[in-house]
Amino acid sequence: MIELSGLRRYNTQSGRTRLEVNIKFVDMNANSPSDTLYIEIDANYGGMLVDDTYDPFLLVALYLSMHHKTDLRIRGNVSKRLYKNLTWYAQKILCDYSSDLAPVKIIVDGFAPTKITGTLIGAGISCGVDSLTTVYDRFVGEDDPDYKINALFFFNCGANGNYTDPLTQNTSQNSCRRGATLAGELGLPLCFVETNLHQFKFKEPMETFIFFATYGCVLALQNAVKRYFPVFLIILGKSPEVAYGLIKVRGLFLKRRNKMMPESIPFEEVGEIGFVFAPADIEL
Repeated sequence: MIELSGLRRYNTQSGRTRLEVNIKFVDMNANSPSDTLYIEIDANYGGMLVDDTYDPFLLVALYLSMHHKTDLRIRGNVSKRLYKNLTWYAQKILCDYSSDLAPVKIIVDGFAPTKITGTLIGAGISCGVDSLTTVYDRFVGEDDPDYKINALFFFNCGANGNYTDPLTQNTSQNSCRRGATLAGELGLPLCFVETNLHQFKFKEPMETFIFFATYGCVLALQNAVKRYFPVFLIILGKSPEVAYGLIKVRGLFLKRRNKMMPESIPFEEVGEIGFVFAPADIEL
């Protein structure tokens, strides 16, 4: 069993605010790269991090549990909608995508009440074509203030390389600087989010893990973000099997029907449920 416990938010000596949980691999023949999972931001924005629900760490922990084929124990509360959607829909889709995964039980202490307090409408920025397309459509091309992006985020959670690679941090900082330049030109704030979630990434298609880690970061910002736009799914140089798997997993996150999604995806079960990984107070 994989167990999460000890949720806390605190300020570090380096001027950051860290959201952290303990992670244990109980009665398992598995080596844990760390005994904690964390997500952190500049202390000036520390209040953005939610500290009354395990939602931010549930996604990565569930993926690890499904990979190791063992149940997940959360010694605290999660959002009910998140719990139900992960139990009813997400695991089935992921198991269809990968034979290395198996459905597991998610055991929680209870459910955290949803509350709508955020005002930010965000999107990720890496200056890749997918994120630039999203920013153009939802900032430059959007007139409705309820849907127009007013903040950008950079999540260092795996897209820039392996956690143990010394070049990863340098790559993420360079990418973040490019994003900051763009944010400055657009007059938007940029929030850099650091994590160690990708320290737990195993040999599985990188894109799949990054989906989980990225949306975990979004869920960590529930105190501030009311709506978040995922980047468009653009698949280059992938095999048909991998492309279809990624599109199908992506169907969990999108409210609207992406033109790239094959018709064989059961939209009545998946495509219309919106961002199934999000609690009710985060819209996409």
